[in-house]
Amino acid sequence: TISPRMRQMTLFLQKNIDKSPTRRDLAKKFSISPEHVNALFKKELGTSPAKFLRRIKVYQACRLLREDGLSIKECADRMGFYDEFHFSKAFKKVTGASPSKFRGKCGA
Repeated sequence: TISPRMRQMTLFLQKNIDKSPTRRDLAKKFSISPEHVNALFKKELGTSPAKFLRRIKVYQACRLLREDGLSIKECADRMGFYDEFHFSKAFKKVTGASPSKFRGKCGA
């Protein structure tokens, strides 16, 4: 189980996904140091805030690809990735498949 503070931090990241919040944003919001943010994420979730945010962005993109039928470029834009290449690289790192292969598996 995770602490109430971590639950609040992960909820903050999810609610502000479109703004791509950083560990500094979390530190400011929760009145702790950026280093403490990293330590809490590592201890409680086994990952960094940046990797956690990337994961939730990719899972949101999966939904957009599958349910909303958005193009890969539209998903990359909506999730705040620099371009399609960076989006595809992050997508594959998280899911193990490229966005186009993922789309093919779900019949879109």
